Parts: sequence; structure tokens; C-alpha cells
Amino acid sequence: MRHTDSMGISSGRDTTQLLTEDAVSLAVRIYLEKEGWTITNLAPAAGRIHGDDIVAEVDGRRLVIEVKGEGSSDPKSRRFGFAFSSSQVTTHVAMATYKALQAVSQGAEAGIALPDNPSHRRTLALIQPSLSVLGISVFWVDRQAAVVVS
Repeated sequence: MRHTDSMGISSGRDTTQLLTEDAVSLAVRIYLEKEGWTITNLAPAAGRIHGDDIVAEVDGRRLVIEVKGEGSSDPKSRRFGFAFSSSQVTTHVAMATYKALQAVSQGAEAGIALPDNPSHRRTLALIQPSLSVLGISVFWVDRQAAVVVS
């Protein structure tokens, strides 16, 4: 789908190619449910609801996941249809890491869900060893909605 402005002029933005936060969230929720988790709380990006993006439970365990997409999901945004810049990716990964650290500090298991693309992989590679030490899982979602956990 190409984005057009109010005058019908195409911007060249291909919004079908970006994994939005909601698309990443849906893939992770389906993955978790197949693994036996029950989703107990959800804050979809499109609804602009604040709070934990995904909360799931199984066997007395609580998992809190912060989800990030690879571009703005807000059609009113100037950046709609464009992938986040490397500095925006770094900021989003930092914010997700902070949320994950909060969850761990509150006694929950924690995860970060990200689009599986070179920009997010490059950014996370710098801190993934530390996340592993802290027990923070990374849920990588590709364009076919496949999820790989590291």
C-alpha cells in the first residue's frame, strides 16, 4: 500500500513492508499461546493505551514483554511508512530495555520483542550479552510473523 497525501500524491512510502508494533505484538502473543502461556494483559499501540505491552502467565510465572515496531504505526505521523532511523532504533531499544529492567526488579520475567531486521539486530548485539545475564529474553519477529527467542 502506497501512502498518499490529501491531494492524492504518492509519497513512495510502502506501509505494507514495515512491521508495526501491533504486528510484532500479535506474532509474539500467538507464539506465547502456542507455548502454553495465557495472555493476561495487553496494550495495543494503535489504541495508544499505556502500560505493559504484553503480560503473560504460566505455572505461576509472570512474563512482561515490551514491544517495538520498525516504523510509526500512526498514519497522522510525518514518519508514517518510513523505517525508524538508527538513532530512533537505539532509543526504542533503550526504552524497551528500561521497561524490561523494571519488570525484573518487580520479580517478573522480562522480554523485549523486536522486528528481525539488520538495524535492530545491530543495535541489540551491543547489549545482548548483558540481557542474557539478566535473564531478559528477546523475541525476534520476521516479516512472515515467525518468532525466534534468544
